[in-house]
Amino acid sequence: MWAAKVPGEGAKLVDACEAMCALMSQLRIAIDGGKDSLSMAARVHGETVVSPGTLVVSTYAPCPDVTVKVTPDLKAASLGRDTTLLYVAIEGLQFRLGGSVLAQCYGKLGGQHGRSGRTACSVRRGMRWVLEVQQTHADGVMSAFRRASVPCFAVGRGIGVGDLHSGSSVTVRAGAKKILLQDSLFNLFNRWESTSFEIEKLQKAKASAIEEYTGIERRTGPRYVSKLNPDTVYADLKLNASAGPRVALIREEGTNGDREMAAALFTAGFEVHDVVMNDLLQGRTTLDRYRGIVFPGGFSYADTLGSAKGWAACIQYNGTIAPQFEHFRQRTDTFSLGVCNGCQLMGLIGWVETGVQPATTAEETVPEIVLVGNRSEKFESRWVTLRIPASKSLMLRRLAGSVLGCWVAHGEGRFAFRSDATRDRLAVQQCVTMQYVDDASNPTEGYPMNPNGSPLGIAGVCSPDGRHLAIMPHPERCVQMWQWPYVTADFPYRNASPWMSMFYEAYLWCVGKQ
Repeated sequence: MWAAKVPGEGAKLVDACEAMCALMSQLRIAIDGGKDSLSMAARVHGETVVSPGTLVVSTYAPCPDVTVKVTPDLKAASLGRDTTLLYVAIEGLQFRLGGSVLAQCYGKLGGQHGRSGRTACSVRRGMRWVLEVQQTHADGVMSAFRRASVPCFAVGRGIGVGDLHSGSSVTVRAGAKKILLQDSLFNLFNRWESTSFEIEKLQKAKASAIEEYTGIERRTGPRYVSKLNPDTVYADLKLNASAGPRVALIREEGTNGDREMAAALFTAGFEVHDVVMNDLLQGRTTLDRYRGIVFPGGFSYADTLGSAKGWAACIQYNGTIAPQFEHFRQRTDTFSLGVCNGCQLMGLIGWVETGVQPATTAEETVPEIVLVGNRSEKFESRWVTLRIPASKSLMLRRLAGSVLGCWVAHGEGRFAFRSDATRDRLAVQQCVTMQYVDDASNPTEGYPMNPNGSPLGIAGVCSPDGRHLAIMPHPERCVQMWQWPYVTADFPYRNASPWMSMFYEAYLWCVGKQ
């Protein structure tokens, strides 16, 4: 990023490029792509504000085993044992902060620089680690780093102290006497987050930013519970996707969640057909061929008319395919699933309504269930905790009572109902299929545990007969445990995720074995 139209900036850009090329040559690596952002200068009230010249070099490497991952949190408390903290100095022993954000904040740019850089272009390549290992393994880990000539030092211990609570504190000592730091964990966390909090207040609804920031002290971390082990419950299934029940994975312009969904369906034994809306409009296929329909997530028509409204109009107001969809819905041997954008679509076309008809003709185009904008006024991409209550959904039958982590990614995910009576009927008829919950596993409307503000924490609903399911979260994105960004230490499953149960149950229902 360089302000190239300001005098002198062009020469600095050339110097930076030459320094980078020299460094790449020394490291014997090449650049296979790039992006330049020039003219990064703006006039504000007559003053020219110039962005600091910045070069970012991102590298990548193969990952031989995606199932191996480490989450950035200390495990001593959850493991119930003491651990050793190791400082791994990837950069070596020259602990310099030249070119860093800290140096910029204190007006100290220039002068001291990273080991790989120089004053004219402060290039840094530090990726220092703090590793937590069990005490019995500490010596072996340190020896392995030293054999590779990587400095590694024991810098502290993690002591198992039980659950996190408002009285938790942090103490950092040097030896047995000198106390370097002693404060409430939440005081330290709030201080760390304070800058981000000020930015968040400008980027989303201020009330949501305050609720998240002030709610940190009440957080204890999620507790996951699964009512089944998919590796054993479905171990005896003889799956043959080429001969399995046919499912139409229907997508529209802007759909982007079809690949993950196809993989989950295929793994469960379905014969998956990639069907675009134009295939139906042109008569290249018909819905009578399929036992299931899945509407995946994405941004149909870029949400120009609102979430899924363009997609819904293509179905509702086309005389050729509207009868096909209605006939498929009424068949008793079919099921459907809508996720995110697909959930919004199913609400608009009325596939998960409670069966109560509008009172007047003027109301006939008003669906009972719609998805509206998040209360945070922001697109929410988060890892949330969901409770699966007992419901009529055929896909969630065995997961009832589970509390699981799941991805969400939406800007309009808040369930809204034409009346309170509609919402109440959904609960009474056991048509609420998922709920956002707090750290105590209770349904919540609090942010950010509930990322959109849905009443009663509602994250998904189904039709009264349980065949049609509409959910805002993305279970298809976490059907393998390595896709989970966070797992509690006591969660027993490490292979197939409990979420795969949804797709296996749909398969079993189709083949008459549920």
